[in-house]
Amino acid sequence: MELEDGLPVLALIFENKNNGKTVFSSLLSAIGANDSSNRLRVSIIQNISSAEPFNYKVMLCENPHVGGSKVFTMISRIQIMTPSSDEILKGF
Repeated sequence: MELEDGLPVLALIFENKNNGKTVFSSLLSAIGANDSSNRLRVSIIQNISSAEPFNYKVMLCENPHVGGSKVFTMISRIQIMTPSSDEILKGF
């Protein structure tokens, strides 16, 4: 999926609508409508399987480089994606 200007879209989809609302409500309260301090990090990790070369992981977490603390705890969500080609990643 891409926008009219050709930019790719990253969408978070939840099986449970109420859980999704809770997550986004919490993000909005913690980060705001514009993440000007870059607290939220989305990482795309490639080359995870030599048997399935197009597979990749998407990791959503707090940016460990924001905040200035030398010690931190990070909670993340990782999803393994299994596309049949690399067309999706070419947009990113």
